[in-house]
Amino acid sequence: MLAATRLGLALLLLTPASAAFAGKRAQQIAVYPSGTVDAYCLALDSNEDIWVTHAYAGYVERINEDSLQRTTIASGFPSLTALGIAIDSEDNVYFSGGGELWKRDPEGTQCDPPLDMSPCLRKVVSTELHGIADPAWPVYVDLANNAYIAGRIVDTQTHQVFKVSPDGQVTTLFAPPNLPILGQYEFLKDLAIEASGTVFVSEYKPSGGKVHRIPTSGPIQAITPGVNYIDGIEVDSDGNLWVAGRSVLKLTPTEPDFSDWDTKDLTPPTSSFDAKNTYMTKPGVWSGGGNELYTTGLIGGAWKITDEEPDPVYELLLDPSTSSPPFDYGLDVIENKRGYLYLTTEHFIPSNADASVWRICENLDTDIRCDDRDNCLEVDNAAKGVPLSQYDADHDGYGSRCDADFDQDSASGLTDFGIFKACFGKLVDENVGPPADPDCAESDLNGDGGVGIADYGIFGSLYGNPVGPSGLGCALSPPVDDSCTP
Repeated sequence: MLAATRLGLALLLLTPASAAFAGKRAQQIAVYPSGTVDAYCLALDSNEDIWVTHAYAGYVERINEDSLQRTTIASGFPSLTALGIAIDSEDNVYFSGGGELWKRDPEGTQCDPPLDMSPCLRKVVSTELHGIADPAWPVYVDLANNAYIAGRIVDTQTHQVFKVSPDGQVTTLFAPPNLPILGQYEFLKDLAIEASGTVFVSEYKPSGGKVHRIPTSGPIQAITPGVNYIDGIEVDSDGNLWVAGRSVLKLTPTEPDFSDWDTKDLTPPTSSFDAKNTYMTKPGVWSGGGNELYTTGLIGGAWKITDEEPDPVYELLLDPSTSSPPFDYGLDVIENKRGYLYLTTEHFIPSNADASVWRICENLDTDIRCDDRDNCLEVDNAAKGVPLSQYDADHDGYGSRCDADFDQDSASGLTDFGIFKACFGKLVDENVGPPADPDCAESDLNGDGGVGIADYGIFGSLYGNPVGPSGLGCALSPPVDDSCTP
């Protein structure tokens, strides 16, 4: 029996920015104009770059975290088939496309159609060999770098989960006649995997959707949590199962054989909530503990839910009604090792739609660098598409834009003005034009290759002030070495 417990939701006061996210800003890092329609699922690689699938437009893209430059990695998939994506610890990228599972190794180059002719991509689960077809939505990678995809079997309403080992061996997890049978517009929507290797897969149905528990040995169990349109599932470090759809439930097993579960209703207290995707923080991999869930709402924005006693804590991370620009749907959410959150959203406008990727982090100066990677915390010195815009001539961890301390005494003063005056009018970069005086590089405060009127104005604003501040932990004036870089 699933015993439901409602937890005092009406007593909570909600604000768009909660205490836990005070000082953090939501910023669009990629915008897709009308006609592109969507930015769907997210994944992160070891370089902290962001990977995005575009279901309607049929392509996969990588966003460089440093410069926010966007690169199309694979394209040409039929509409509504580039959906799920996951990346293993060796940066192999798995994604669904055309109802099949593709793998891209880290050395792969940019790929264009026809995909089956590209040297950098290969199918690892295919229609021809394994009978998989659309919709093939969820993709997952476990701690052992096994990849999983769930999809429909060709010309039937039965569905299957495929497991792919790192060496490419494909096995099926459901055995006939126990394959899930789903109707039109119903499919397997999400996967979650325990550290023990137990696989959970959810059914997307108007009502009565099941979550199938597939252990490494023993019988498969079907759990009916009572959530309509299950969009996302996660398993936390304590073995609790979180299920999100038109509501959010946390299921705790009460029997050793997992035959019974206690249920908490953790649905955010808003009448418009409808979950779209979920993400559980993973101890040792991501920040936070096993009792936190991030979820995007089809209508209700993006939330962080923390199951605490006596009452859960709900934090509205991105409010669709007050964000600028506004959005209608939250689609996916993920967190990196630094605690940055990334979200995909969609905004419907008359006769068309646009989509965005958002990043939420501490960012005082609202440039493209979050504070822990920003060498000038209070001055915008990072430009989109310009990787070197955090220019730091003396490599002391303080960007030149906020560092007029040329004599390394931790503040700018008369001595520094004398140094600046001696360099005024000189070029410091041979690429800008000879003759160049590299000894004057520190006086080039805006990093344009020369010391001129713009630098004079910057120097005036910094005169008499301490160097920085910088968000880099290695920042030190005078520098110990030249290795302190963002």
